[in-house]
Parts: sequence; structure tokens; C-alpha cells
Amino acid sequence: MKPAVTIILLLAIIASGMVLTLSAVKKNQDTRNRTSTALIAPMTISTTKTAVKVGDEVLVDVTLDASSMVVYAADVVVTFDPGTFSGVSFVNGGFFPANFTLLPGQIAAGTARIALSNQPGGLISGKGTLATLKLKALHYSKSSPVVLSALTRVSTTNSALAAATPQTLQIQVCNDFNRNNKCTKGK
Repeated sequence: MKPAVTIILLLAIIASGMVLTLSAVKKNQDTRNRTSTALIAPMTISTTKTAVKVGDEVLVDVTLDASSMVVYAADVVVTFDPGTFSGVSFVNGGFFPANFTLLPGQIAAGTARIALSNQPGGLISGKGTLATLKLKALHYSKSSPVVLSALTRVSTTNSALAAATPQTLQIQVCNDFNRNNKCTKGK
């Protein structure tokens, strides 16, 4: 073989190797970037009822949009006024498999906590309800806060990626509703 052809072949092999190496590095960076976007993944707290009667129950959902990230665990904390509400239950909302709850829902003194995971299933992404808190209205309140006070998502390296910015929703507890479906304080 002529030296010029050999040099061209060697350069072609080196160039191919560089392209493959750069492609592999970009793929790893894309995976890391997808995981790091968890820092800004939207989390919300919501309810379908913003006004309830004393004695009624209300469901509060904690949802996560993890469509641009991967996670395998979450630790969720919701706080509420224990003078206005009593905690009935705090359960897995279905985003993570129901058969692998790290810490079953615990409710005490106005704080509800649950820890969920997708282990041994591995990483998960998408949108869904992390947990659902059921509260029972105890006493009249013009506006009682329910706060998503902490939510930590865990990455593939077992390190906490992010904690939630506290989000508050207000729920009014009425003694009754009048004919116009307005809340009344009553007696």
C-alpha cells in the first residue's frame, strides 16, 4: 500500500473514533441534563373543593410533572391547621407503584408525610399524582391554608435533587351554605 493511502486510512479511522467518542459524550450529557432538570420540575397542590362544610372531607392532590426528568423516589410533606382539619389518610397517588411505599402516610399535629419510590423498578418519568391527602373539616374557618411544605425528589445518585418551593392553597370551612351556595358562619 502506498504511504499516502495508509495515512488517509489512518486519518479516517481516527476521525471515526472521534465522532463516536463525541456522540457517546453527548448522550451522557443529555442523560445528565435530563436528570438535572428536576431542579425546576413543576409540583402542584390542588383540590376540587375550595369550600366545604364542617364534617365534610376534602381531597388534596400533590402532583409532579416529571416529563423532562427521571426520578426514583420522593418524600412529600403537606401541612395544615389541625384546629380546622383532621388528617384522615395520606396515600400513594399512583405516580409511583403502589406496592413500593417507603414510608406509609403518617399524619400528626397538622403534618402529613409520605415517602414513595419506584424501586426496584428503577427510574420513572412522566406526569401524575404523587400522593392524595384526605382531610376532614372540624371547625369554621374563613380561609385555612394547606401547604405543600416539602417535597424532595431523589436522583439516580441517591442525592436530593430539589426541594419544593412551598405552595399554599386556601380552603374555606363553612357551617352551612345558603340558597345561593354561599358559605355561612352559622351559629
